[in-house]
Amino acid sequence: MLEDMEGEMHVFKAKDEGYLKLLRGNAVPKTLTVKICAPVILLKNIGNGLFNGMRGKVHSISKENLPIIDFHGRMITVSPVRFDVFDAQQQKSLASRRQIPLMLAFALTVHRAQGQTIEKLEIDCYSFFAPGQMGVAVGRARNKTGLCIRNFNKKAANLKHPQCVYDFYDNVEQFQNRVDDCCWADIVCEDLLPLDTEPSSSQTYETDPEEPGPSELPAEATPKSTVESPFSLEEFFLHNKDAKFTYNIQSDVIKKLKGHMNWIYEIITDILKESPKTRQKWTTAFDQLNNFLVSDNHITSIKTLFSVDTITKENNKLSSKLAFWLMDKLIENEAKKVQQTQEEELHQETPPPQLSQAAKGKIRYIAGACVNKIGTRLQKSVVSKLSQCTAKSKISRKLDYRKQRMLKTFRINESEVDDSEPSMAEIDFKQGLSHGLYVVSDDVFNFFIKLHDVVQSTITVAQFHLHFDNIHLNCRSAVDASDLLLDKWIDLFGEIDDTQMEDEIFLNLVMELYKDITEYFLKVSIAEALKNFKATVPRKKKQAFRVKLTALVKNIPQGNIKMLVTHVDGF
Repeated sequence: MLEDMEGEMHVFKAKDEGYLKLLRGNAVPKTLTVKICAPVILLKNIGNGLFNGMRGKVHSISKENLPIIDFHGRMITVSPVRFDVFDAQQQKSLASRRQIPLMLAFALTVHRAQGQTIEKLEIDCYSFFAPGQMGVAVGRARNKTGLCIRNFNKKAANLKHPQCVYDFYDNVEQFQNRVDDCCWADIVCEDLLPLDTEPSSSQTYETDPEEPGPSELPAEATPKSTVESPFSLEEFFLHNKDAKFTYNIQSDVIKKLKGHMNWIYEIITDILKESPKTRQKWTTAFDQLNNFLVSDNHITSIKTLFSVDTITKENNKLSSKLAFWLMDKLIENEAKKVQQTQEEELHQETPPPQLSQAAKGKIRYIAGACVNKIGTRLQKSVVSKLSQCTAKSKISRKLDYRKQRMLKTFRINESEVDDSEPSMAEIDFKQGLSHGLYVVSDDVFNFFIKLHDVVQSTITVAQFHLHFDNIHLNCRSAVDASDLLLDKWIDLFGEIDDTQMEDEIFLNLVMELYKDITEYFLKVSIAEALKNFKATVPRKKKQAFRVKLTALVKNIPQGNIKMLVTHVDGF
């Protein structure tokens, strides 16, 4: 229908980030195409009385290339907003789409139109399938004059609701006391239900309060606990302030609820006393909790709590929600203890492990690759600036050339290395008969051994679990904070005598080379560590891990990250 309208097409493309597969099927269009006077619908609450589902028409396009929408006489410029795919388990956004929150609305579903009032309404009943669906659709019309019904579906119109709906309305008087539900937005438990509240004069008893009546259980049936819960009822009520089961709770129930919570807390503590560590043991723990919640012992305790013979759905929900809330709080505390223990272990200084001859050979090979990579990059920079004649380009070319000359001192001839040196075995294996790989001197090799020790302390499996999102930042900080490592690096240039350079310029070049060399070494080391860490991740967690891995690659400074990308694609 948009093609049949006159006027120019205006296209707005979304900007997607994160794990893009999660955005497939998203209601927010990746490409929004509109024309002037095209009907649209708002897809998100954006304030000032503009809500999700509000209809309007495209009035014009602003100078900033944003649509100006006529919402019932209000001209609003709609800007792009961010729509997130949020993972509650990881407590973070896995993917996002930044787009103008509009969608073409030549027609609306009954669900989308629910609650709206439409002046001129045409209803197609052909695909109606649910009871009451036609009634909801017809109810959107303001009057009969503006209503047109097509493909009337008699079968859909005669569909009946479940029997429980009719039962509810037949006994609606029982629910009148819930009409004036209170609001918990600005008050706490003590303000709403003070613990010292006495029964009002309107409360009467059919029997003597001193003796249990038909609606009361014996006092000895009340569960007692010798364990005091460290959590407060006020915290539980505030956590569930919008839940219906917290409405209209009597003061006498509040008084007994603390003891009830202590009793449930003791039972959950017994369930978790073995500290489950595997998925199967956690499943067993929750099965035990569920079995307790449906047991006669729990049902009896609820009857005692509310002083009733038959518990209601809301009574059971209050106690069950309290149990699950206590379980979550205990698990949260245990998780904090584990994390704190891991943090303390990480901060304990442990000597670096003894490197094998094969490991030393690999480090020597990577050291040559790093120096060669940075040297080649500087050489390309010098060549690319030969044709540039500006003063800035000439200075930059000269400095890059100086740095390239400084790196050349790191390279030695293979004949200068002792044949019995074990670290040369890796290089001999890699280069074969060609003998063309970069071989660094022993001093440079020793610097890379120290750099390896510093980096490895920050990319252990424990570090990945605790600081996955900041692993590169932690590595970079550890390298920059090592004075011994920096001293070793400066000593490598002690024999360079360049009278054409001032000391300050020379030191700046040394630090720039330090950052470039160590950064490339970090990328190689993190890529290898990710490969090893990947093997420790359970198969069911690999999708979430892939999302994190992709985000980690994006956070690393741009440059040569082919090795990291290779590991991500091969995951």
